Amino acid sequence: MFGCLAFAGDSEHLSSFTLRDQYKEETTFEFPRENVVVFLVSGRRGSELARRWVDPLVAQFGESIAIQGVASLHSLPAFSRGLVRPFIARITQHPVLLDWEGTFPRPEKKGMLIRVVEPCGHLMDLNVGEPSEDQVERVSQSIRKALQSVTCRHSSEMN
Repeated sequence: MFGCLAFAGDSEHLSSFTLRDQYKEETTFEFPRENVVVFLVSGRRGSELARRWVDPLVAQFGESIAIQGVASLHSLPAFSRGLVRPFIARITQHPVLLDWEGTFPRPEKKGMLIRVVEPCGHLMDLNVGEPSEDQVERVSQSIRKALQSVTCRHSSEMN
């Protein structure tokens, strides 16, 4: 069993959760986990920003981080679910988690929410907007910090 040594009780801590993607496949993110996760949360207009965030982050960090797209859909009526899934599947083949219930905060209308989450679930960064050089560097610094921090250890090491 794992425990989190730092950030316990911190208000910016992401709890474990499960969401389905556009192919109706469930994905569960449990904390603690092995790697840093970068969640790219967008609404309809922010989705075109995804590639502009993903490419520089993948170039810098490769497979040392997990990058997960999330579609913020909790403002849409339930009857639209059947229409949204195939629409997202046409836009991208990569699994995009569909957030119907508000697991993640809503991004601004034309923006994207970037959440860097360290292995214990602590939120390392929160960023909204287009990927300028400065913003990409800020997120990259948070990822490097998260990769270097050792906050999760076996519970036997905690005693």
